[in-house]
Order: sequence, then structure tokens, then C-alpha cells
Amino acid sequence: MNSLYRISQIANKTGKTSRALRYYEELGILTPRERSEAGYRLYGEEAILKIEWIDKLNEIGFSLSEIREFLVSFKEIGSAPDMMAALQRLYQEKLIEVETSILRLQKLSKEIKASISYASLCQASCSSKTEVSHCKSCEQHGKESPDLIAVIAKSF
Repeated sequence: MNSLYRISQIANKTGKTSRALRYYEELGILTPRERSEAGYRLYGEEAILKIEWIDKLNEIGFSLSEIREFLVSFKEIGSAPDMMAALQRLYQEKLIEVETSILRLQKLSKEIKASISYASLCQASCSSKTEVSHCKSCEQHGKESPDLIAVIAKSF
């Protein structure tokens, strides 16, 4: 017989709060396998997998309402190939969004690194008497400051 767990046990196993799990149930994205005679929600091991799946989808940008919507739509799909085609389309759309975000974050990472490098050179080479207004275009660096530094420097 498969083990059944109360909501507090599932919460401990998944790192979710009992409140979050009850909310998942309200949304229709998580259903207890059964209820005890006392009315406690009882979940099987499959609930842990589903919660991990929900977390992954949430992490890649799906809202809980989107997850609910496609879970409902999946119930209407009759065959495995159709299910896989629907999942493929859904995941392909998210992959494009994730890859776009990665590119944006990589560009931002480069800008942050350039700002850190620029600030480090300034700390090492500027006199304590150098005014902040000189940070807009430092002659010692021989180049314009990165945008993350220039905006601050130009506001002085």
C-alpha cells in the first residue's frame, strides 16, 4: 500500500506551507488523494512530484493560473501524441522566453562587471580630492564610464 501523508507532512517534504498547498487545491492544481475520517487531506507520493513540477513551471515563468488553465485543457486531450504535441508547443513558447531572459541577463551581467571594474580602477587611481563630477568621463581610464556609473555620476 502506498503511504499517505497529511498536508503538514507534504509541506515539510516540499518546503511549501500548508497554506500554499490549500491554495493549490483551491485553484484545482493539486488534489488530495482522499480525506481521513477526521477530514484531514491525505496525499500520495505523486503529490510531491506534482508540487515539484508546479515549482519548476512557476520558476520558468508560468503563473499558477496559467498552470491551472493548461491542466484543465490537458484533461480534454484524448491521446498521448496529442498531449505531447500540446506540451511541446507550451514548452517551446516558454523556452523562447527563457532564452530571451538569459540573453538579457547576460548583457546586464557584462554591464555590471564593467561597472565593477571601472569602479575598482577609480578607487585605486583617483585621489580622495577628486570630485564625483569627474566620474562621468575619467581621463585616467581614457573612456566613458559604463551606464550604471554614468547615471549616478551625471546626477551630481
